[in-house]
Amino acid sequence: MSKIKCLVIMLAVCILTLVVFIGSSSATPLATTEQIPTKSSISPSQNNAIAIGFVDVTRIMSESPIVKSFQNELNQKGEALSDQLIIEKSYLTNEQFKQRQNALYQEFLTLKDNLEKQIDESVKQAVIVVVKERKLDFVIYKNNENEKMHPDDIDITSDVMDKMQMINH
Repeated sequence: MSKIKCLVIMLAVCILTLVVFIGSSSATPLATTEQIPTKSSISPSQNNAIAIGFVDVTRIMSESPIVKSFQNELNQKGEALSDQLIIEKSYLTNEQFKQRQNALYQEFLTLKDNLEKQIDESVKQAVIVVVKERKLDFVIYKNNENEKMHPDDIDITSDVMDKMQMINH
């Protein structure tokens, strides 16, 4: 395979990985692993030169102490806002109550968005550290338990969770 063709393939992988990396916090991934070239789709002579890692986002969201901490913070704020609304309901008209309910809900959503951004940033920072330490060429964000990764791909999820812990403390 010509050097230009190899460079074009590697550039495409970089762009797709960046799109997945940036879009990792959305509910619907911007790219799936089926759309990203794997080692098997690159010529066999290059297989040994490329190190691909993957991060299981579902596992991070369910197991990471940092994520659990943010979830607890969000739950506590939601309960506090709910309690506040119950107290205020006794002296508000129906229209005022609906307005207040909407305002408190918006406050809750703002906090949720901020915490999601913090989680996303924490994951990205941790991935960068792990990629440098493990000398990986690419990282794929695995957003679904049913996604199958190439057997040679390296699961860096535990390392990322450890680095998240270090970065946020």
